[in-house]
Amino acid sequence: MRALNFIIVIACALLLAGCKQSSTSTVMTPRIPVYNSQGLPGVEHKEHKQEILDHQVMVKDGWLQPWMDYDSLLVWSMNFIIDGPQFEMPEGRLPGYIVTSSYGTYRAAYPDVLTEDGLYHDRRVVNNQGSNAYFAMKLFRYYYPYTGDIRALVPVKDFLDRMLMFITPDDWAWPGMVRTQDNDDPDGIYLDERIETDKAAMVGVAYMDYATFTGEEKYQAMADHIADLLMKNIKEGSEKVSPLPFRVNMRTGESEDAYTSDMIFVVEFFDKILASNTSLDKAEVKAKRDLAFNWVMDYPVKNGLWSGYFEDIDSESLSNMNQFAPMETARYLLNNPETCKDYKQVVLDLLAFVKGRFGGLTRFGGTSICE
Repeated sequence: MRALNFIIVIACALLLAGCKQSSTSTVMTPRIPVYNSQGLPGVEHKEHKQEILDHQVMVKDGWLQPWMDYDSLLVWSMNFIIDGPQFEMPEGRLPGYIVTSSYGTYRAAYPDVLTEDGLYHDRRVVNNQGSNAYFAMKLFRYYYPYTGDIRALVPVKDFLDRMLMFITPDDWAWPGMVRTQDNDDPDGIYLDERIETDKAAMVGVAYMDYATFTGEEKYQAMADHIADLLMKNIKEGSEKVSPLPFRVNMRTGESEDAYTSDMIFVVEFFDKILASNTSLDKAEVKAKRDLAFNWVMDYPVKNGLWSGYFEDIDSESLSNMNQFAPMETARYLLNNPETCKDYKQVVLDLLAFVKGRFGGLTRFGGTSICE
């Protein structure tokens, strides 16, 4: 399942990134939208009722209108993440995000079964706690300065501490490594042998950023350890072999999927390590960082083979393209323009590629981008 609980909130937070920041550190009180007789907020915008999927929307002059103000959506979404449904597991209640990547309620085949006691009994799907930790920390970095609500750090700590409970044995090829996937049996007990290396870099960023914010050394130590494992396994790539395999069996060290275009997170992670008080050799980190960055620029940026991110694709499936990796590469270049003298043209080319390859439908003034 590709749906991530944090994505919707992150998207809203990113929209607010360029807005005027709150002048106080107090927690926002959501503004309650005014609803009309059809149950749609903002009666002054309504001209006629439309639907996208099963949701009613407002359209004015052919353009999609917001359902409510962004502040309310942000706060309510964060409240849902922190105080939302839980699962009763053998060791007790666990937050939903620890157990599953999606509650599944958007499918009629899996009806909403949230009970009055706050437990959720719906179908659980595979979890991807490594990337979710990354997005949770990224969300916090936007949400906390805007709202002053320190509770947004709770899911980050939950993810990071939970993964520390299930590190790999010392005699494995990837020893002492946290598990980024929970594919075998999504139950909040992370025992998978397989890791996706881009998710390893993503969770490394989460540990690094959390350590930077809190000053807690154990999180810096885990970030350093993840970086060390990645550096020991990275090598020169080629057109259809990335510097790190997409999937690796951590017990045996065997590559299960040779290619992922999503190496920009390895670059971002090594950037974070270089800027930190790391115990690693920074010259070696820089060399491995440059190896990964140069491969991204020499291969997927030029040949458009943006495959290998989502966890539910078959191994060695180069034809399973995605928009996520090119857009995150574009984001990195925009945030770090000094890394590429032609970054503006590269970003424009990536935007054009994604719109042309994944933007098959334009409605209400917006182009829908598929995964």
